Amino acid sequence: MFRALALILALLPLPAVAEDPLQALVPLLEVFADPNDMPGYDVAGIRCAGLFYAQESWRQQHGGRGATRAQLEAGEISLRRTVQHRINEGMDIVAADQSTEADLRRVHGLYLERFAQNAARGHPWRNDPDLSGDQMYCEVAAG
Repeated sequence: MFRALALILALLPLPAVAEDPLQALVPLLEVFADPNDMPGYDVAGIRCAGLFYAQESWRQQHGGRGATRAQLEAGEISLRRTVQHRINEGMDIVAADQSTEADLRRVHGLYLERFAQNAARGHPWRNDPDLSGDQMYCEVAAG
């Protein structure tokens, strides 16, 4: 009976990403893994800008290496594209700008919290496979 139940559970489809990737640090490789359930451009734009800006904030507060100049510029471009994406989705310019800023602040804070947790055990982002995946995703997306 136990084996039958285990087999049934193993064959059930995995649930889609349940958490909002702008509310929690769901790995970007997971967020964008299903081509049938792709979030809007704004998710990638905000998450990548948030990651790069958080790395730069960490550098300013704690030293070390932060985001590169190219990454910070890519973050700015991503945010402008995010606002435009939201306008294209029907938001007025003020709402698009304000919601983008609010989401960026939230994501920036989430990354800084994760960096602080990781720094207690080593490097703020290098030894965290989820953050390494986000970094890789964002570098390719910015490229």
